[in-house]
Amino acid sequence: PPPKKPPNAFKAYLSKPSLTAEEQEYLNEYREIISGGEITPRDQRFLDKLKKVNSISEERAKEIESMLTK
Repeated sequence: PPPKKPPNAFKAYLSKPSLTAEEQEYLNEYREIISGGEITPRDQRFLDKLKKVNSISEERAKEIESMLTK
């Protein structure tokens, strides 16, 4: 018989959020910024501009950011 997959493997796959290229760019920039320890006002303006240019809602941005803060 074929090997059994762990029962949660499919659930884990479904819960992995897929990101658009724009969202991935936002995630990468956010990761870089928070690696510095704090988000400066200049950093925040940059992220706000990135959200606007890439049509990322405030709510979606929070979801993306939470991927790194879990």
